[in-house]
Amino acid sequence: GSCEWYLIRLFYLGEIKQAGLVSATFLNVTSEKLLEEELNTVFESIKEETKKESILVIDDSELSQELIQNVFQEDYNVILASTGEEGLNILRKKEKNIALVLLDMIMPHMGGQEFLSYKNQIKEVADIPVIVISAQDNEDIQIHMLENGVNDYVTKPFIPAVLKQRVKNVLEYNSRFRSMLYEYRSVNETQKKNLYETDK
Repeated sequence: GSCEWYLIRLFYLGEIKQAGLVSATFLNVTSEKLLEEELNTVFESIKEETKKESILVIDDSELSQELIQNVFQEDYNVILASTGEEGLNILRKKEKNIALVLLDMIMPHMGGQEFLSYKNQIKEVADIPVIVISAQDNEDIQIHMLENGVNDYVTKPFIPAVLKQRVKNVLEYNSRFRSMLYEYRSVNETQKKNLYETDK
């Protein structure tokens, strides 16, 4: 069931009476080989994760977390948080890696609305899109959330395929918007530079 690896070095010493003399040394490199395989597994895992976008799920229900993770884990890195405070801390630490937030509304200590208020005040994470997933099927609440910067509102229980498509739509829209914004700023900077040079 187990195997060992040896590094064998052969040295040709010469010939005596038409017989070749060879010296050999044996070195057991099993531990180094096992370590190398472990490291390769870790590196491959890291490489695979970095290819995927990350979604932050903020929900105090373990069942909801598990359901959402099962829906998205194949296509995204799913990061879980059980409270609004925990979600804010993760956003601050991993702001550049998180593409979207899936947010529950009713949570202890800090609910979804309070989380949004704090998030929108933090310049570095204010533009990260948010989709609310809530059992509150109230039209006024949905409109209020959309007016306060939420990108979409999904009611529980949700249909996995529909939720996946809504996440995809929001991410694609956000990506196009960022590209357009970058292009606009580049053109604007070029025009300012040209005007400056003309004034000279």
